[in-house]
Amino acid sequence: MKVSIVTPTYNSERFIRDSLESIKNQTHSNIEHVICDNMSSDKTKEICLDYNNLFIQQADSSMYEALNNGILKTTGEIVCFLNSDDLYFDNRTIERVVDRFSRDDSCQVVFGRCRRVDEDLKFLYSHKPKKDLTFDFAKKRIFVVSHPSVFIRKSVFERYGLYDLNLKFMADCEYWIRLLKENIKFNYIDKELAIFRIHDENLSLTNHATDEIRYVANKYGYTNSPAKARLYLLYDNKFNFNYIKFLTTKYISKLLK
Repeated sequence: MKVSIVTPTYNSERFIRDSLESIKNQTHSNIEHVICDNMSSDKTKEICLDYNNLFIQQADSSMYEALNNGILKTTGEIVCFLNSDDLYFDNRTIERVVDRFSRDDSCQVVFGRCRRVDEDLKFLYSHKPKKDLTFDFAKKRIFVVSHPSVFIRKSVFERYGLYDLNLKFMADCEYWIRLLKENIKFNYIDKELAIFRIHDENLSLTNHATDEIRYVANKYGYTNSPAKARLYLLYDNKFNFNYIKFLTTKYISKLLK
């Protein structure tokens, strides 16, 4: 079973080699890696060409436009996404996912836990999604699954479309809700599948989320305020002590600035 990984890049020389090594070291051999670069001016392209991938360089208006372009270039049965600063949890991640798809032809989406680390790969917390996702649950929370820990049959994109380009930061969240509304089952693997690196450059994106949370909620007929969506997220993670510690530390750091 061929797996296509799509990676958007822009001046990613700082972390991209870690991601490339993570893909190179997977035990599953039938992997296609499509890199969509938004005209980087650093050494991103030079580093990427040291590895086996399809490197596409063109100007994109957002990360999701790059991902949509990448999806259209993929030839694998399964499509997944790994940002240029993220990694797979271990070298058997893709193998585990393919095994899950292989055992059930009706399986359309596979997801799992996602570890959060700092820029030096120091553990912060693990995002533990609800195992049995429903449309009603997702439209209230907006954020339910971490993007790099989701794997989708390409036929799903062919049937239900690509990412909504009205969104620049939360189009993946909208897509999960869209699929759940269509009764697409998300099949859970109770393992950490990916590592999401948190650093200054991606933390800044959270400042733009408020309008997009409102957009997604309204799109699916739920008059949810961004504050209420965040409270739901806190409630869902009330026993995730490492997550609470991370939020508390971040809040105190802001107060001290």
